[in-house]
Amino acid sequence: MKKIILRIILILIVFLFLWSGFNLLTDIKEPKFKAAGDIDTSSVVAFLNELFPPIPVDKENGFYKLWTLAEPPDVDIESEKLLKMYKDLNDPKKTTEKSIKNWINSKSNPKNREFIKRLKKKRREILKKSDLWDNYSQYANRDWGRSILKNREDVLKMEELMKPLMERYEKALNIRYFDDYTLVVFKDNKINFAVVTVPDLLTWIHVAKQYTAFNVLNAFEGNWIKSTENIIKNMDFAKKATKGSRTLITNLVAKTILKISIWGINSIMNRPDCPDEVFELVLLRMPDIKYDEYGSRKPLQVEGFSTSQVKSIIPLFQNNRTKKYYYDHFSKIIKSDRTPPYKWESDPRELENVKQGFFWWVQNPFGKFHYKKAALGNFATVVLKSWHSKVLYDMTRISAELHLKYDPLISVQKNLDGLDSYRSLQDPCSGKPYIWHEKKQMLYSYGVDRDDDGGKDGPIQFWDADFFLSVILYVK
Repeated sequence: MKKIILRIILILIVFLFLWSGFNLLTDIKEPKFKAAGDIDTSSVVAFLNELFPPIPVDKENGFYKLWTLAEPPDVDIESEKLLKMYKDLNDPKKTTEKSIKNWINSKSNPKNREFIKRLKKKRREILKKSDLWDNYSQYANRDWGRSILKNREDVLKMEELMKPLMERYEKALNIRYFDDYTLVVFKDNKINFAVVTVPDLLTWIHVAKQYTAFNVLNAFEGNWIKSTENIIKNMDFAKKATKGSRTLITNLVAKTILKISIWGINSIMNRPDCPDEVFELVLLRMPDIKYDEYGSRKPLQVEGFSTSQVKSIIPLFQNNRTKKYYYDHFSKIIKSDRTPPYKWESDPRELENVKQGFFWWVQNPFGKFHYKKAALGNFATVVLKSWHSKVLYDMTRISAELHLKYDPLISVQKNLDGLDSYRSLQDPCSGKPYIWHEKKQMLYSYGVDRDDDGGKDGPIQFWDADFFLSVILYVK
C-alpha cells in the first residue's frame, strides 16, 4: 500500500514538474498595450513621463485654483507661501511616500480643515429641513428648477453659508487653462494610488452644485442672461478639467460638474417666461463638444497601464500572457470610450473568456484566475459616464434650438426635423436621430445598452436605462 501511495505521489510530482515547465516555456513575449499608441511602455515611469510631462505649479492654473478652493476664507490663496507649500507637495525631489501619507492625514490637507468640517455640518443641517432640492440627480426627468423655487429660503441660506467659497470659485472660472500636475508615486513599477494626492473634490462638487442652484434661482428672478452665462462658465471649467485631468477620480468629478451645469441650464430653458436671448446664448456658447472634453482616455490609459503590471513567481502564472489579458481589456475599454456605442463590437463590461474548453487549466491557470477575479468590469462605468455627458450636452443644444424656433402649429417631431442641430447631432448610442417622447415630454437616447427602452425611467447612471432630457415647450 505504501508503495502505491509513493508511486502516486511521484507521478503527481512529475506531473506538476512537467506542468510547471510547460507553462514556463510557453509564455508569450512582452505584449503591447495597444491603447498606448506610440507612447513609451518600457516602464510605468517612462509611460507617465511621456504621457504627462512635468507641469509647473502655477497660480494661473485651474488645478491650483481647485486645490486652494477649500482653504479657509481668511487665507490669501495668491500668497507665495501657499504657492510654495503646494509646489513642495508636488515636487518629486522633496516628497516621499511617507511624507505624502503624513500630509494626507495632516491639518494642512484642506479636506481635514476644521473650517470645511463645520461648513459641511451646517450644510447638512440646512438640507435636512428642505425638500431634497440639493439631490437633483436621482432621476433625469426631475424638475430641479421647481424644487429650487419651492425651497428658495434654504437655497439663499446655503448661498450665504458658502458665499466665501463661491466668490473664490467664481474667480477660478475665469482661468485660461487647467493642467493637472498630480504627483504620481511608484511602488513595484506600479502607481501607488493609495498615496496619490488630489484636491478636495467633494467640496468642489458642493460648491459647483450650490453655485449652479443659486444661478438658476437668480435667473428665475429676472437675471436670465447673467445667470446663464455663469452656469456656462461653470460648464467650460468642467470641460477644461475633464480634458486636463491625470487621475480618473478628478476626471469623473469634472464630468459630474459638467452635468450639473447642463441640468441647471435645462431648468432655466424649461421655464415658461425664459426669454429667447437665453436660447441664443446657449447655442452660441455651447459649440460642438470635443472628445477630450467629455472622455477619459488619458486617465484610463494611466489606470490601465499601471493595473496591468501584474507579476508572480508561481510557475503556473504566465506573467506576459496574464498582462496581455489586462492590456486587451483596457484597450477595449478605451476604444469604447472613444467609439460611439452603436459601433461597439462587444459590451465593454464583458471580460475575455479565458477559461474556454475542458483543458483551460493546462495553460496559465493562476493567471486566468487572477484576471477573472479583478474588478475590471467596473471600468465600463467610466465609459457610461463619458457617453452620458456627450448625449446630455448634445440634447441641450437641440433643446435650445427647439425652444427658440418652436412652432405650435406643427408637431414637435416636425419642429425637430427642421432643426440644424437635430439633423447634425445624432444619437451616438443608436446612430439615429434622438427620439422625442410626446407623452413624457423628453428627448432621449438609446443609452449604452444600445436598445430603445421607450424613454425608460431610472437612475441616470443605470446601464440598462435610456439617457433623457426633459424638454417643456410653451406657446409664446
